[in-house]
Amino acid sequence: MSAMDDTAVSPAAGFDDQKPKGVNPWVFIPVLYFLQSVPVTVIQEVLALIYKDLGVSIADITLWTSLIGLPWGLQMLLGPIVDLSDTKRNWIRRGQWILTFALALAPFTLALPNAFQISLVILTGAAFVSAMTNVAIDGFFLLAVPNKETQAAFSGVLSTFYRVGRLFASGLVVALAGFLMSIPSLSVTTEGNAYLGFLDKGTKEMRYVRSAVLRVEQGLFVDAKGNPMEPKVEMPQSADRIAINGGLLKAYRGQEEIASTPLPIYQFRPDILPSEEPEASQMERAGDVLYGNVLGGEVKRKMPAAIAWLVALIGCALVYASGAAYLRIKLPKPEADTLPPTAERGEVRKNVQRTLYVLGLYVFGYFALSAVWKLLLNTIAGNNEGLKGWVLKNPGAFFNFSPDLGSGPVSGVQAEFLQLAVCLPIAIVLVRTIRKSIAGTPMGEAFISYVRQPGIWSILAFMLFYRFGEAMVAKMSVLFLKDDLANGGLAFNNEQIGLIKNTIGLLGIIFGGIAGGVVISKMGLKRAFIPIAIAMHLPIALYWYTATLTGPSVPWVAVVDFIDQFGYGFGYAGYSVYIMRIAQRGNFRTSHYAIGTGLGQTFITIAGIISGPIQQKVGWAGFFGFAMLFAIPGLITLFFIKHDEDLKPATA
Repeated sequence: MSAMDDTAVSPAAGFDDQKPKGVNPWVFIPVLYFLQSVPVTVIQEVLALIYKDLGVSIADITLWTSLIGLPWGLQMLLGPIVDLSDTKRNWIRRGQWILTFALALAPFTLALPNAFQISLVILTGAAFVSAMTNVAIDGFFLLAVPNKETQAAFSGVLSTFYRVGRLFASGLVVALAGFLMSIPSLSVTTEGNAYLGFLDKGTKEMRYVRSAVLRVEQGLFVDAKGNPMEPKVEMPQSADRIAINGGLLKAYRGQEEIASTPLPIYQFRPDILPSEEPEASQMERAGDVLYGNVLGGEVKRKMPAAIAWLVALIGCALVYASGAAYLRIKLPKPEADTLPPTAERGEVRKNVQRTLYVLGLYVFGYFALSAVWKLLLNTIAGNNEGLKGWVLKNPGAFFNFSPDLGSGPVSGVQAEFLQLAVCLPIAIVLVRTIRKSIAGTPMGEAFISYVRQPGIWSILAFMLFYRFGEAMVAKMSVLFLKDDLANGGLAFNNEQIGLIKNTIGLLGIIFGGIAGGVVISKMGLKRAFIPIAIAMHLPIALYWYTATLTGPSVPWVAVVDFIDQFGYGFGYAGYSVYIMRIAQRGNFRTSHYAIGTGLGQTFITIAGIISGPIQQKVGWAGFFGFAMLFAIPGLITLFFIKHDEDLKPATA
């Protein structure tokens, strides 16, 4: 979605007297922008949770869910394809039905053996269709509502219903999946001299009982009152079945046993006569010999994760399809929305080629830089025991296979050098091809004028670093909430995440965006930039502190996420205003803005890609520490970027 004003504006202003004849924006705009946000949210936010529930590693999740977001950063290249090939109305109708099909098809792949790869292919295609449909929607709005006062009046409506769509996809859909895949309570009883032990949350004293109803809360087994077993017994997030057998609590994923943990069973000390109300001083942990018995059973999730997500996403697809069907009838036909001339339509092929060249550059450039990065870390690690996680393993994988050079499989270092040797030349060729393909075109002139503006290096450094630390946390925070306690995560279920990240957090973004706009309007961007940038990055420290706590409560995490999202909305207001201002310094305002947003999305993708490997090497507290370090260069760039008032003396 393109940047929008976060301030809601009364849609009635200027509408009654000057509305275009036969067009009532209330008939189509709310549904149009609700639908615009749904596929974006599913692909960029919900997909990470889906893959985590399917057992995909965090490194793979962050890599591929970051790369799959690139189409929204390529809208400058995709825009001409939309503009020069058909009417905006036809693009919207066609794109929405393709997206309906993709949203309905992808869930059925989740139970397949190669669910991760197959669903990625489908949703990557959906991401491109969504990006092009978004271009058509934003252009269609300007054609269907040509009156500028009405456009301004509806700017808040667009933003509001876009967020309603996001709340639906990342809140209700996620919560439904969480409810469907929840694990029912499990009754446990003991016989003989055997007792279950729980730590009372209120008194902090031990309680010993012969029977209890166990349920899972924040990754721990607790009794009906929420008191955890002591010592604590964890529930692996990826388990879909648990069973108690002979004093052992076993967790399974499918038919595979993934955990086997002894239950904390207590018994009276041999020198104590049993009583009805045991005291802590009378009890001891049962050893190898248990004078009693533990009776339990087996419970499964209400639905396996793949099926629960299937049901939730099919529901999402049905809602999306209903909206698309409604718009197929109600979407107006603006007179200005006409087919481009035949000569211009001939440029579509060239724009498709340019887009493919850029995609190729992203892919081969990524693998070339990845090889350099891994070789650098391998060199730095050396013999340092604390950095052994950065050392390349043997044998090494070259594009997921390990070739034999005659003396056996290649080493990790050899594999990365091979990858660099293949990808770097291709990336260089693609750079030359792109330069040649855009030379002499308006797109080429827009790029040239953009990179030749004053202070371009500080601008690029700002785009790269200003949001880098924040983008790392934005990509990983939901996985931090989801990850197992054993890995340092918080083990929240999807219902809790839907409430925290996408209801409370969404309010934080809205209020933060409004506050940021007010502060900038009162203080001016130059004076306000440093305070709002600090506000955006301070929540990273709160996440770091939360990662050091033992069992932080849901209310505490909700407060942290609200502050984080408020800070993001606050700081992003400055970022978006600056990107818009530098876009207006030349004659290619629209193109320059598209270049700026595209570069920003690219740098955010890089931040997401490196986040997973860093977290897996240093843990969650270490990851948030790295994110704080990455935030420092972004703050430093604020002292070097040029503001409009700085350029006035030079242009006078």
